[in-house]
Amino acid sequence: FDTDDRKKQGGFLLLALVLGILVGFTPDTDNFLAMSRVFVFLPFYLWGYYEKKNQMIRSLRKGKRAGVIRGISAVIGVALVTGFCLFETRIVSKNFYGTEPFADAGMFAGRLFAWITAVLWILILVIWVPDRKLGYLGTIGSNTLPIYLFHSLVILILAATPLEEAVNGRLLPMVCLAAVMTLVLSWGKLETLLRKIRIPYRN
Repeated sequence: FDTDDRKKQGGFLLLALVLGILVGFTPDTDNFLAMSRVFVFLPFYLWGYYEKKNQMIRSLRKGKRAGVIRGISAVIGVALVTGFCLFETRIVSKNFYGTEPFADAGMFAGRLFAWITAVLWILILVIWVPDRKLGYLGTIGSNTLPIYLFHSLVILILAATPLEEAVNGRLLPMVCLAAVMTLVLSWGKLETLLRKIRIPYRN
């Protein structure tokens, strides 16, 4: 890609970021076609699209400084996990949903914090995940549609059972539940069934 292409990509990314901020000043946008989430997560979809073409992040793990970069990313990963464990009660989880309007300056700062955290995790994952096939982990990565569609349903069902008190607000049970949901919902036959579903329509 030449310089002009990179400039255009940077401009579109900047525009996506601006839209992700502006939508926070508009209340109740998530009630209409989930527009708030669309604009909040748009920069990540656009970034991923450009990364697939440019391979800029992947190139970091293949250069002469690949070892140093992996070491730095590992330190950042440990720092993020430690920070979340230590300051769990101070972190507003709604900031990561992409649905909340800016009621105050704290919510605005929370969105920026959520974006920065997400960017760091993406960088860490891309740097550390190898190019070779990863068995069932690769299957999970390619079968994300049922996870996206049905995880909320599982949570709603859980909320109506006595298990809700044992899981809600407890880090280890929540991690275990997320792992089990991911394994079950990424089942290959479920993904195949969803791919076969077609909604009839007329031109």
